[in-house]
Amino acid sequence: MLAGMVAPRGFLVFDNLGYEWLSPWSSYGCMTAARTIYKALGVEQSLGYSEAADHTHCQFPVQDQGAELDAFVGKYLREEQVDANVFRTEANFTFDQTMWIDWDSPDLT
Repeated sequence: MLAGMVAPRGFLVFDNLGYEWLSPWSSYGCMTAARTIYKALGVEQSLGYSEAADHTHCQFPVQDQGAELDAFVGKYLREEQVDANVFRTEANFTFDQTMWIDWDSPDLT
């Protein structure tokens, strides 16, 4: 829910699947839950999440996530008219929200 407190501002989260101790499934679940808050505010596309395959720890994989970073910076910092909508994982994660979220998001737009 902490990530949801950033709403409605643009917020982009990167993750790395290569390190289990970073808990990529948990990150995916948290960002999925936070996206419900963004959706309730009518700005679902303002929360970006990109979970790339294994790469060196603390190194940004430009080839995998650089375009997503550029799009977000363009849209939210430079006010460019670009598509910055990203919410993806290269894992086969599923997240059953009903196990953790027992409420429906209201329409707050």
